[in-house]
Amino acid sequence: MSTISNRPKCGSPRVSPIPDCRFTNVHNGGMRYLRLGATVVLVLFVAACRTPAEPLPPMSSVIAEARRLDLAGDQPGAITIFRQALERDEASYQAHYGLARALDLEGHYDEARQHLSRAIELSSDADRDQTLRMMGIAWTFAGRTDEAAGAFKDVFDRRVEAGNMPGAADEANELGRVYLEEYQAALDHLASADDADPFILLLMAQASEKLGDADGASDYYRKVLTSNSHAINAAFARPVAREKIAADGKN
Repeated sequence: MSTISNRPKCGSPRVSPIPDCRFTNVHNGGMRYLRLGATVVLVLFVAACRTPAEPLPPMSSVIAEARRLDLAGDQPGAITIFRQALERDEASYQAHYGLARALDLEGHYDEARQHLSRAIELSSDADRDQTLRMMGIAWTFAGRTDEAAGAFKDVFDRRVEAGNMPGAADEANELGRVYLEEYQAALDHLASADDADPFILLLMAQASEKLGDADGASDYYRKVLTSNSHAINAAFARPVAREKIAADGKN
């Protein structure tokens, strides 16, 4: 009886073994799990190495720093920080109020009034008078006496209605300053005032000009710009002094 051999005959092509599909699927699946596991480990490692973000300082500290810079004469620095505060809280009364003050001192009158308008909207009743006064001063910085008088009149009326007669008298004084045009008359009334007052310095500068003392006038104008006051006197004096110094630089 002949035996049938399973070996291939000489010269016939060798048949490759059929792959086990079950092994291939298990292998591929295992590799996918290995790659996924490596990715998860990498993500966890990066997260563990990342430095945690420092907490933001409280808004009160941010506002206090901006005010410190403003009072120190660094209006650009104060403006930057006040803007950062508003990015965190657009409804911050203190940030709008402080930013408006610094912008006025830098000569950005239109934007200053925009922030003051928002501050008036956000102000409490206790802060309303002061914020309206600030608007009157801001209008004065821009040379808009009618609008300034309107803001001061609003404060005057509120104080009369509240029975605050001393406060109403202060506003009457500011209303008078708005319409004051005779410098010599002002000098007569303010002769005993502080000579560091920017308005007094402005009058001295203008008097020096009339006397032909250009150097003395220039010195007084520069002293006006060293004042960090945000009051009615500064609102009159700083824009005039800024223009005079700029004109001197062009000559």
